[in-house]
Amino acid sequence: MATAWDDAEHLLLDAADQDLARIGSVTPALLACAGSGLRMIAWLRPFAEGAYHDPLVEVLSLALGLDCDRLMLLSGARLHPLEGEEQGDRYSATPRTPHTQHAPSTPRTPSTPSVRPAVLLHAVDAAAAPPRVRTVLWHVDRDAEPPRRGQREELAGGADSWIGRALWCTATATGLTGARRPRHDPGAVVAQARRVVRLGHDLYVPPDVHLQLLQAASRDPC
Repeated sequence: MATAWDDAEHLLLDAADQDLARIGSVTPALLACAGSGLRMIAWLRPFAEGAYHDPLVEVLSLALGLDCDRLMLLSGARLHPLEGEEQGDRYSATPRTPHTQHAPSTPRTPSTPSVRPAVLLHAVDAAAAPPRVRTVLWHVDRDAEPPRRGQREELAGGADSWIGRALWCTATATGLTGARRPRHDPGAVVAQARRVVRLGHDLYVPPDVHLQLLQAASRDPC
């Protein structure tokens, strides 16, 4: 029987394809599981160009409080050629939202590096032994109408990026023991869930998690 984690990539890619068809860009989404059970999906709030750190930390803090050890982040991205690679396929990927504020694009010339749209997936599975990391990129066919995902590319070194390290540290925290293991006060988890929504993230939690949060809120209404 397929679990929520087994279906995670398909679910997020289906949402991304709908975004591409509807608005031509992708809203970043974090899907978080504890073992085989879904704990939350958060669609990140809008952020300025390159300023994805705070929004991601905000939703990862909630995932940490919910003891999630499997995390998957899917986002749109802009691919920038690495220095000296303008004619090749080596790119750095910058996550973005449909509302990302960025400077007007510069008209392309033969000497102007090409910036390409893409869909980017980071996944960390710390329920596995040893933990597994995946980073996958899909180039977006910007000449199609509407834009759609095209070539798929598995990327190495995903855990070396800032996003990869952030996901890794969050997912593997549940496996820590003794004094190193984070202690989560239920009231603090409820407060973080409320904060995530107040900041502008779209948050979904399944009914069992919703019930746990309601019970915790009733014990600590503040």
